[in-house]
Amino acid sequence: MPGKAHDDIQRGHAKVRAAAEQLLALLDTRQLADMTELARARWSFASELIQSLTFKERYLYGHFERNSTPAIKDKFAASIAAMEQCFVAYRDHMQRWPTEITATSWPDYTRSAQTVVRAFLARIDHEERHLLPIAREMGALTVSSATPARNWARQAFDIKGRIGL
Repeated sequence: MPGKAHDDIQRGHAKVRAAAEQLLALLDTRQLADMTELARARWSFASELIQSLTFKERYLYGHFERNSTPAIKDKFAASIAAMEQCFVAYRDHMQRWPTEITATSWPDYTRSAQTVVRAFLARIDHEERHLLPIAREMGALTVSSATPARNWARQAFDIKGRIGL
């Protein structure tokens, strides 16, 4: 997977990691974080995550669902299913924890948030170790003209509203 798509996926992962680290730093304290700073960090993570997933849907996930051997399709399908499970858990977390409630149960909120953020970081690490090398071997990725199988961005406005921005 040489070229721009590979570089863009790597840059997207780096942005998700940076936003995750910023959010995790705010969560790694017994004291309540500044709510404005927390809201910004939550949206930064959500925004970078959704952008990364949307890009990968067009260039990586869809490509391998349509253009690979059955064994590779199975490997990608399992990984995509795990990413979808992470996203459902994140969406559910965001529904349970709008900004105005995070302050009322800070320890519970921080545990929940840390769990979902770290799950995404683990999935990104998995993709880089196991999927991107396969993609590199198969050659350049091109954007799919097919309708994406998943609409990762559909939840963005609800998530942003729950954050309070």
